[in-house]
Amino acid sequence: MALRNLSDDQIETANQENIRITEITESKSNTPLGTFWKVLTFIFPGVIQIIFSGTFKADGYDRKAKELVRWTLYGFSFYLGLAFLIFLIDSF
Repeated sequence: MALRNLSDDQIETANQENIRITEITESKSNTPLGTFWKVLTFIFPGVIQIIFSGTFKADGYDRKAKELVRWTLYGFSFYLGLAFLIFLIDSF
């Protein structure tokens, strides 16, 4: 620090900026997925939602990305279960 010839004010400003950036990053990382996305993904599960999940992850929205994948899997499971039930009912 001494070699850079920074004043105490400059160091304090840099520390405050680092704290602010860290808070913004943590806030983005913990943002939940909205209800609209959950419903849309459940009704229309597919590869497009997985691509959106990657976009969320790249933008720092880790929780949104995980929840989008989870709701896509819920949608796939629902439709697979429904197809299995229809198959069982149809076989009788």
